[in-house]
Amino acid sequence: MEHSEKIGELAKALATAQGGFKPVKRDATNPFYHSKYAPLSSIIDATREALTKNGLAFLQTVSVNDHVTVETMLMHESGEWVKGAISLKPKADDPQAAGSAITYGRRYSLGAILGVASEDDDDGNTASKPKAEPKPDPQSEQPKAPAPTGQPARKPQVSNPDETITQPQQRAIHAASSTHLTLPTIYSV
Repeated sequence: MEHSEKIGELAKALATAQGGFKPVKRDATNPFYHSKYAPLSSIIDATREALTKNGLAFLQTVSVNDHVTVETMLMHESGEWVKGAISLKPKADDPQAAGSAITYGRRYSLGAILGVASEDDDDGNTASKPKAEPKPDPQSEQPKAPAPTGQPARKPQVSNPDETITQPQQRAIHAASSTHLTLPTIYSV
């Protein structure tokens, strides 16, 4: 996070604005996780009036190279500011993937800098849910070769050694681990 030399006026204005934010409508559904989230337009609709009344505005800039980087700056009429950036690697090298990463980055970085939750919080339950045991297919069952005498049986190589993590969760973890997020969260006390 970067910020102006002083941020006292900005912090005071943001604390007041947060008290005036409308409820953020989580009216979109993530098709992969079946969870509700607030689209970018809902975050803007819920916060813009309170930000304006308190002398606050935000600016988001985008740069695209091998990653999409969204920089979000929160500014106060006093000249004080804070900013942070999120870098995302699109799944493909095409305009649609870049556009999706830009929208995703804008939504998450704006929510973070304003202290707004844009998704349902399941307290980590989705990530820690045990994977359902697959039912064996009798037609694909192959007899197991016995271990050579005096040798312990070898464990089969598994592409997912932690069987409690699903492939969508692996993708989310991979995306999160390749994401650089340095945005402030300011709360009023």
